[in-house]
Amino acid sequence: MITLGTQNSLFLLTSLLADQSVTFGVENPGYGNLRHVISLCDSHVRRMRRTYEKKWLQMQQGIERYLSHCEIHSTAGSFCFCLGLPNGISSHKLRDIAAQHGILIESGDTLFMQQDAPKNYIRLGFSAINTDKILEGLAILGGLITKLKSVAS
Repeated sequence: MITLGTQNSLFLLTSLLADQSVTFGVENPGYGNLRHVISLCDSHVRRMRRTYEKKWLQMQQGIERYLSHCEIHSTAGSFCFCLGLPNGISSHKLRDIAAQHGILIESGDTLFMQQDAPKNYIRLGFSAINTDKILEGLAILGGLITKLKSVAS
């Protein structure tokens, strides 16, 4: 593809950022600044991809280890996991108790379109959490769910 002007250059840049399989060259001489911007953005995107992939894998492993009694819904590349809680556990009650332990979760009923949405789903986001706190938080959350499960039985 031959580009003429800034608009096409920006299109190429966004294509590169969105799809790592896209390859293109920049003529030499010329467009030195574009070459520099692409290299900076590319290294940043790769670093962020590695960071979030590491967090996602840690979340997945922690959920499987500490929250195995929950129904797990995840999508690779996402920034959250949705969990179905065991029967009898209210997502609102768990949210309130978890907050007292410094763990913030989102009640999942707001994520459903239907008015009588299930009250036993939660969403766990992880993009803003330090990697070294993920497993500790999931272990605490698993313990809270186990306590609520025993009370509900």
